[in-house]
Amino acid sequence: MAPKLFKGVEIDVCGDCGAVLLDPGELEQLAGEESHGLQNLAAFFGLSQGD
Repeated sequence: MAPKLFKGVEIDVCGDCGAVLLDPGELEQLAGEESHGLQNLAAFFGLSQGD
C-alpha cells in the first residue's frame, strides 16, 4: 500500500490492483456535508459514526 493525499485526506492505495483502503472516518471526511447516504451505508455494515 502506498499512501496518497486526496482532498486533504491520506488514503492508502494498492500499487498492484488499485484498491483503496480508508481508515475509520476518512470516507465521511471525503464525502463532506453530503454524507447522509454514507450514514445509511455505515449502519448497514454495523459501523458506528464518530468513533
